[in-house]
Amino acid sequence: MLKLAVLNECIALLGQAPLVSITDNHPLRAPAIAALAAKNTLVQQRGWWFNQETITVSPDTAGRIILPGDCIKVQGEIGLAKRGPILYDLVNSTDLFTADQTVSIVRLLDFELLEEVAAEYICALTLAQFQLDYDGDSDKQSKILRRAEVARIELNAEHTRQSRINRITDNFAIGYISSIRNSLRYPIR
Repeated sequence: MLKLAVLNECIALLGQAPLVSITDNHPLRAPAIAALAAKNTLVQQRGWWFNQETITVSPDTAGRIILPGDCIKVQGEIGLAKRGPILYDLVNSTDLFTADQTVSIVRLLDFELLEEVAAEYICALTLAQFQLDYDGDSDKQSKILRRAEVARIELNAEHTRQSRINRITDNFAIGYISSIRNSLRYPIR
């Protein structure tokens, strides 16, 4: 999906004619693009199958680990956090490292590079915010929110398919109960 398509949907909510280019002069162009950027970051920071990866990073000569510029979150690593562009050790209260670190990161991808199902959800959220800010028609708002809900469900379903999540073996509570059962050696009947 193109940013121009989202921009045109935003201004169409107010009965405006579509733009030919994203650089066309229009008083609502900047607010619509800002809303899109905010929703894009908000949705992507959760971490999805398409923007998560595990990488190994090395300290520079000063001992600091500089994270990639598109990293918006360090995820799943106990005791490590992102502080600005630098990896921070929460356990030892330092940003100095002597060895390589393997971390899972969430990257902020450009909107136009996203999976279509994610772009549709972000587009719907952007439209809902834009419509609320500039129009406020409750009927339009409820239709847009229904569109966003359908898109959210589709995005979550695709994330589950792509991640190959097993709801039984990946469930913490079931795993905890199974570990107790195994340690006591009680058979399940």
